[in-house]
Amino acid sequence: MIIINDIHLGTQRQAGTTPAAQVALKQYLQDEFRMLVERAAGQLLVINGDLFDGFSVDPGEVIKAYDVLAAHVSFGGQLALGAGNHDETAKGDKTSSFHLLAHIMAQLGEGVQVIDHKSGFTEVATGVWAIPHMLNQDLFDIEIEKAVQAPGGFLLLHCNIMSPFAERADHSLNLSEQQLDALTDAGWQIVVAHEHQMKSYQGGKCLIVGNQILSSVSDCLNNKNNEKFYAKIEGSKLELVKWLELDQVYAETNWQYIDTATLEGKKFIRVTGDCTADQAADMVGRVSKLRQVSTAF
Repeated sequence: MIIINDIHLGTQRQAGTTPAAQVALKQYLQDEFRMLVERAAGQLLVINGDLFDGFSVDPGEVIKAYDVLAAHVSFGGQLALGAGNHDETAKGDKTSSFHLLAHIMAQLGEGVQVIDHKSGFTEVATGVWAIPHMLNQDLFDIEIEKAVQAPGGFLLLHCNIMSPFAERADHSLNLSEQQLDALTDAGWQIVVAHEHQMKSYQGGKCLIVGNQILSSVSDCLNNKNNEKFYAKIEGSKLELVKWLELDQVYAETNWQYIDTATLEGKKFIRVTGDCTADQAADMVGRVSKLRQVSTAF
């Protein structure tokens, strides 16, 4: 079983981008997604939430995702499609891009499982369970309690961990410290999506994998390992498999050294540094020149 999360296909990034860069970024995400899915050939692929960047994305993004996932199933793979906070909302009665894709994928037969708020605490495979994003915190808490009463194993979640900013927010659910303790005491090894940077709690009993495919400069920051991973479960063993080294696609430079920095081929560039009022025009000019010649997103 291979687990991926937070792909954010169809992303809309406005700050520091051009129209051409926005189109290129969307295609980059689709290309990386296809290669990532190919890693799971013949296996169970679990998408642990936020395949798409919003409740509704361009239908073309849904079609491309379908083509990739349908090929995976057609060549003997299985798929568990889990809902994240971008995929579900308690407001309105419109169909999300996630549920449109899920409906179409379900027509492919028994090789496809959809896990959304209607499913709740759901068995994905022997010893592996998932709780998708629920429509509000109270419903999420109910499903967590079901897991606490269950025998244990691997538990896949899409939520924040011990975040005071997410409490009672509903759009972004939170697992409290008390709930985390109760789950690990019940024998669960927890694999968490939603947060984009890798972290671990309780000696690795709770692992935030982080996202695999970069969609913004912020995805490149605060990453202690300088690498991105996906999760793999085989029997009773959880393994992290390296997907990307950040240095391959990310660079950071002080604005005063833009002209001499090695930036060619980088997908994401962060310009840093301070400047005086007298230097401001020079700084803006150098950044503007970089935007004109760079193909970075």
